Amino acid sequence: MLFPVILYRKHPNGAWPLSGHAGMHKIATAADDAELAALLGDGQGWFVPGQDDAVDETSPPTRAELEQKARELGIPYHHRTGDAKLATLIEAALG
Repeated sequence: MLFPVILYRKHPNGAWPLSGHAGMHKIATAADDAELAALLGDGQGWFVPGQDDAVDETSPPTRAELEQKARELGIPYHHRTGDAKLATLIEAALG
């Protein structure tokens, strides 16, 4: 990772006051790995934009993920198609 890294923290209610205007994030800068680890681990909700969180392989895919995969594979579906049915269609298409 190239330093310095800019981190953001979203306000729990959606907006921080920023120079008299409603801003959406607070900003911090990490100059090295130690500062980055400290900010990410402090429990205050800091995140690096564009950095994906670890993928949870144990939970089932969300509806949005199922629909995205179905579109990628060209599988027709209706909004009333259940998640289990859509997952079955995707598995069948993947072979």
